[in-house]
Order: sequence, then structure tokens, then C-alpha cells
Amino acid sequence: MTENFPTLAITITRGSTVSLKWPTSDHPIGIATDPDSKIPLAFTVNTLEDTSVFTMPANFQHRLFYYCKQHSLMGIHEITVV
Repeated sequence: MTENFPTLAITITRGSTVSLKWPTSDHPIGIATDPDSKIPLAFTVNTLEDTSVFTMPANFQHRLFYYCKQHSLMGIHEITVV
């Protein structure tokens, strides 16, 4: 069950480098290609700036999701890839 937390509509362009700012330092954002097993996409965590940074491959053809790595009740949400 997922609590009713606000979500962001995120759109990412293939081939770009993306930096996602965390809402607070205790809500690190994870990036995954599978909403159930949360198979991670390679990304760098910058705890000084509270960001998750990754490069979207130009040939990426999968679905992409973001989630709070500390709080599973916040749910997992889809990212639009263009």
C-alpha cells in the first residue's frame, strides 16, 4: 500500500545527463528500470548537494521509475523518457 504523497511529473531526454534534487536529505531518490524489484540504473549520489545524477543512454528503450530509497511507503513513480 502506498501513502498519498505528492509526486513530480519528470520527463528525461535520451542522451542527457540528469540531476534530480532530493526534497530533503532524508529522502534520497533512487532510479530504477523495474517498479517491482527496483533494479537500479547506474547513478551517482551526491550527499553534499542532495542529488542523484545519471546519464540517460541515447538508445534507452525501457521504462524508468523514481522512488525514495529510505521510505517504501512513498511509492514508486514513472519517469517519462523521450
